[in-house]
Amino acid sequence: MFTGGSTFWCNVRSVLSWLLWPMYKWLLHKITGLCELQRLCYKLEEGRPCTLAVDRSLLSSKNVQLCCLSHKRNLTVDEAVTMVMKEKDINPEVHEKFRVKLGQCLVQIWGYSSLIQKVEYLRKTPYNSDDEDHEHLLLEIFCDPVH
Repeated sequence: MFTGGSTFWCNVRSVLSWLLWPMYKWLLHKITGLCELQRLCYKLEEGRPCTLAVDRSLLSSKNVQLCCLSHKRNLTVDEAVTMVMKEKDINPEVHEKFRVKLGQCLVQIWGYSSLIQKVEYLRKTPYNSDDEDHEHLLLEIFCDPVH
């Protein structure tokens, strides 16, 4: 049985989507007058769906400042939102809802990244039975597993 055909069509589809996606985004921008981040913030409900889509959009951005925004810690949320609005040439007076929603997404993205870093740090910390803090935390886990 010949299975090379399905791989070929998968490769063709990948190349076509890679070539056509920027044209699709450009066309949507021209029709709606909104950038991708604005369309995501206005279309998706607050919380996880919007935050994941905004994070994906920022990470895949060709603009270096926007691409690195998910991992920057030296900016406040207001500074980051202002930077995005300047880079994307978005009028802050007209798009106040976008400013608020993007700010909420950035807080969630940065909070999640910070949590992951803390968890990784704790995961790499070896247990030390001589350390009273470690013993106390261990007893807390076993004596009261619900809290």
